[in-house]
Amino acid sequence: TITTATVVAPALPNQFIPTADLPLGRYQVRVRATDAADQLGDWSSFVNFTVKTAPVVTAPAASVTTLRPTVTWNPVAGATSYQVILTFFTDNGTPPITTTVSGTSWTPTQDLKLGEYRVTVQAVNANNESGNVSTVRSFLVQKAPVSIQPIGRVPDTTPTFAWNAVLGADRYELVVSKKFGALDVVVNQANLTTNFYTQPSELGLGRYTYRIRAVNTPSNSSAAQVVSNYSPVYEFVI
Repeated sequence: TITTATVVAPALPNQFIPTADLPLGRYQVRVRATDAADQLGDWSSFVNFTVKTAPVVTAPAASVTTLRPTVTWNPVAGATSYQVILTFFTDNGTPPITTTVSGTSWTPTQDLKLGEYRVTVQAVNANNESGNVSTVRSFLVQKAPVSIQPIGRVPDTTPTFAWNAVLGADRYELVVSKKFGALDVVVNQANLTTNFYTQPSELGLGRYTYRIRAVNTPSNSSAAQVVSNYSPVYEFVI
């Protein structure tokens, strides 16, 4: 017996709410009436029900720049473990990550790609009875490129631009502008498939700024949004 209670009529003649959350599992309940003289009526038939509480996923945020974001959720009464399923939604061909943990958080053991992810959590009790699956939580992994060169004073009028590759990016955009005069754009490359680019024509003496954008265009037809992120603005002087 989990709980017994007396409900006094007429204030609440036909309902009872437990004072604490019931653990995951299967239950049965029955009711009997008592009159003013404390004469007991017959018990009702048992009614069976199952508690299948779903966790509430609380993290990660809608957009993260870390490649291993931590997933967290609220605990479920009676749960001894939780099953986490993480799906890469942007591209096809990456199998979901499924893992079982005993706590209320989980961090991937491998770097995630640039793109959109969806995660669900399901609680399980000691009898291997599962609760409902949590509401899907979607988030974006948006790692920004980091420039390697050029930075500072550059004795080269045809500099090579290079940056750290972003996992999952299928192209990069590079825009270089003058930081003098009319601030003209002197390089505008929108479909680079490598993480470097050498300027073929000479740039004049002066100060320049540039920015790199990593882009993942979805191969999954159900994923509509392009996922990308920009590097900081970098400067160099020829």
